Amino acid sequence: MTKKEKPEIKTIEDVQQLPAEDQTKWEIANELGYFDKIVATGWKSLTSRESGRIGGMLSSRTKKTNSTASKETNSDNS
Repeated sequence: MTKKEKPEIKTIEDVQQLPAEDQTKWEIANELGYFDKIVATGWKSLTSRESGRIGGMLSSRTKKTNSTASKETNSDNS
């Protein structure tokens, strides 16, 4: 079994090649100022606090996106 290769990320523009969830994770990391650290040394270099902050923001954005989508679906059915 071969491991799926991910595109190499060097700039924020490279993030556009990734799936939507990964794009959001990278965008949040960039907003928090962790982008350069992650590019240089990888995700493993983040502290648990930094990782948790990214995960928390990712979770809240996912909830907002899902609730917005369900509201739109409900209004379409009316």
